[in-house]
Amino acid sequence: MGFTSGETRHYLDVFRKGRLLDSEDCRHIASSYGFAWKKDFLKPLEPAQVFTRILNNLSNCHNRGQPDRSYRDTLSFQERIVHLMHQQPHIASHLLQTTGTNV
Repeated sequence: MGFTSGETRHYLDVFRKGRLLDSEDCRHIASSYGFAWKKDFLKPLEPAQVFTRILNNLSNCHNRGQPDRSYRDTLSFQERIVHLMHQQPHIASHLLQTTGTNV
């Protein structure tokens, strides 16, 4: 999420407690994860893309340890939702509403 203040473009880091970043901060974060910098990284994302990223982050967290059954069940649910978000977004939306999942 970005906004302009004066001549400077700022970005809101929604994954780090809303910290404000400039483009240099964004480059540093990308390089800390081993990514080569691309200007496209600063383009706004669609809500489905943000949702997919959140689910992928959760999946990566689950995969780092030795997940028990509840984590595997949650991961399986997340993978189904990501698939549905791309294939049939209206069904994914309905499923999230009926399960009480907030996005």
